[in-house]
Amino acid sequence: MPRIFLVRSGQTDEQEQGLLVGRRDPSLSDTGHWQAKCLARRFRENGIHHVAVSPQRRSVSTAMRICDAVDLTPELVGGFEGVDLGEWEGKRREWVLGSDAARFEEWRSDVDFPAPGGESLRNIYRRAFPDLVSLVERRDPDESLVVVAPATILRVLCCGILDLPLNSALSFRIDCGGVSSFARLFEGGPFQLIQWNDLSHLKTAVARSYELEQEAP
Repeated sequence: MPRIFLVRSGQTDEQEQGLLVGRRDPSLSDTGHWQAKCLARRFRENGIHHVAVSPQRRSVSTAMRICDAVDLTPELVGGFEGVDLGEWEGKRREWVLGSDAARFEEWRSDVDFPAPGGESLRNIYRRAFPDLVSLVERRDPDESLVVVAPATILRVLCCGILDLPLNSALSFRIDCGGVSSFARLFEGGPFQLIQWNDLSHLKTAVARSYELEQEAP
């Protein structure tokens, strides 16, 4: 059955340092490149038909790895651009959750409350979800779609796909390189969550690396 795969971009050095990254455009770290390589290996076996990607560099680099493995060309989607975090951009996550906790909680729970100097969850939804709907409508019923984007974009898209309240978006954990998949219950019907934040491709790669180390003379 055709699916939608939501894939979080590989990790950056800034994220490894605990910094919030939205519109800033850092490259993948060494870990991020490894995650992208593992994703490429996973999707080589999935029979995907189309890859859509956020304009962020970390997303494009991740998507290109996947596309090279399956002989596809990614489609750049402006609506999937990283979140405008305003004053929180580049700050440590712990600092925001501690020193600006009240505003962060308001942003998380009130979908119309913008990040200070940034955007609200509803604004993210209004620019991102229509683009996803268009991508799905342009696909044949038996074609699968991969979307590579930053975490908050994917959380908001998940709410749209499953018709969940938008203020639940930030309740979902998505790790770098994590894959979530959705499939229709029946042709033309609603989507059902199949997997959330699946990291098995990363764990398999780690296990295989360990086996090779043990086999080495």
